[in-house]
Amino acid sequence: VHPSTHVWMLRYTTDEYVEPRWGVTLQEQNVLFDGMRIIVGHRGESCKDVCAQKSLLCNSDAHAFTPINSCKLIEQALHKECVKCERDASDHHTPSYEPKSGKCFVNYLHDRHLMPDCKASSKTLQRVCSCVPQGPVPARIPFKSLAQIVFGAS
Repeated sequence: VHPSTHVWMLRYTTDEYVEPRWGVTLQEQNVLFDGMRIIVGHRGESCKDVCAQKSLLCNSDAHAFTPINSCKLIEQALHKECVKCERDASDHHTPSYEPKSGKCFVNYLHDRHLMPDCKASSKTLQRVCSCVPQGPVPARIPFKSLAQIVFGAS
């Protein structure tokens, strides 16, 4: 632990603790899983179901990765532009797309209680799902560009 990477919170109290700086957290989340695929579901489908249809597993941790939780990725997965990018949509359905309005929703992950969830579904949203091969959790690889991301199941 070093002052350049961590912050000392509630100093000089009995509740003091150390927390990583936001830049460190983002850097840790700026990764992908090896073999991960991004698959867009239909309205009302959960990512668990979307991935299972392709014999893959949904990985909630991957939804929190910086490159996955972005409107640029949603646009690339859908092959269309977002009319609006809602960047602070803190709920279990992110990342997602609302066909009726053309809005994309991502979660900047400020609230740990509202992290993306593989089981969440919505009648109005299409989930953008992070699917990984079945078996042990794949290795994390550094993210360099959207060109690394595989879209679709094949």
